[in-house]
Amino acid sequence: MVVLLVTIGLVFSQCEKNDDTDDTPTPAPRALTKTEILRHKPWILQEAYSLEANTLHKYERGATGNTINYDQEVITFTSANTGTFKNLNGVTTPFTWSFMNTQQTKLQVVLQTTGNPVLNYEMVALADSSFSAALTYKVNGVTNVLASFRRTWQ
Repeated sequence: MVVLLVTIGLVFSQCEKNDDTDDTPTPAPRALTKTEILRHKPWILQEAYSLEANTLHKYERGATGNTINYDQEVITFTSANTGTFKNLNGVTTPFTWSFMNTQQTKLQVVLQTTGNPVLNYEMVALADSSFSAALTYKVNGVTNVLASFRRTWQ
């Protein structure tokens, strides 16, 4: 009886289907849209160059010799075209945002604070984990800052 059970067990174990020979290709993951990339994670500065009130600023994360410290700055794009901006002093301000053209190469952020500062981005590159652009920053309609930057996901 024991021999019969062992023999039946061996027969059934030999009859298992082997899925390792399935040659069906796995579809590539769908690429994220620009909106999905922006909203995926918070963005921190890696490097920035800006001209503010006739003063040139240079920042590179982790480098010595920076003329300004953006280590605390984080921008987070959320659904419903809203988000939050944490500035270099650690103060967080809500904002609204929208793409300004159909190609999604221009982006505008309006901070919900005194003077309703407007950040106008001219997109240079927006990829899975990198966001680079030229930027003008206006308060009360007057351009105060001209900058270029590179951000990565936090």
